[in-house]
Amino acid sequence: MNIILNLLKNKNSFFINTSIIIMSGFIIKILGLLNKIIITRYLGTEGMSLYILSFPTILLFLNISTLNINNCISKIISESFISKEYSSKQIIISGIKIIFVSSLLTIMIFLIILKPLVTTLLKNEQLLFPLLSTIILIPLTGINDVLKGYYNGIKNIYKTSLASLLEQFSRIGFVVIVLTLSINKGLIYATTLSLIALSFGELLSLI
Repeated sequence: MNIILNLLKNKNSFFINTSIIIMSGFIIKILGLLNKIIITRYLGTEGMSLYILSFPTILLFLNISTLNINNCISKIISESFISKEYSSKQIIISGIKIIFVSSLLTIMIFLIILKPLVTTLLKNEQLLFPLLSTIILIPLTGINDVLKGYYNGIKNIYKTSLASLLEQFSRIGFVVIVLTLSINKGLIYATTLSLIALSFGELLSLI
């Protein structure tokens, strides 16, 4: 009887977690689209081209820095519940230490190659300050991935989904408020603030 009840409980938990992931993913995609529409309306074609040009570089350095640590932490946490080899606290602290080192190295490389990157590869010096403003995003994303990996590992999907939703809402709110107040200060300034919204959203998600 206990085996049957456990199976039903596991199936119910799997259904709930899957439903949360699907629903939150759908809402996040809609909010992401809304965010891009709002940014496009504020920045216009030229500003949006700067915004879009910045993204591949930002994503590249974020991927280098985070080292797929989200899935690693999630897997180790899940296995540690069975093996009891490591405590959750040890895993989280170790993950944050790894992220600290990788973020520091990534930021150093980023700063060294930034100038040649915008002048030679991207061929647009207007991208210098927008890209420079995303430095804080590197460690924030890494720490966030460690914590999300932990909650995914203990199958607490609700918290990670809520954090992702809060991240999108805060980005939209930041963009609307800040760009409304500063849109007349120039295109580079507005684009930079739009990219700072990424760090603002990541910070609130982390909190």
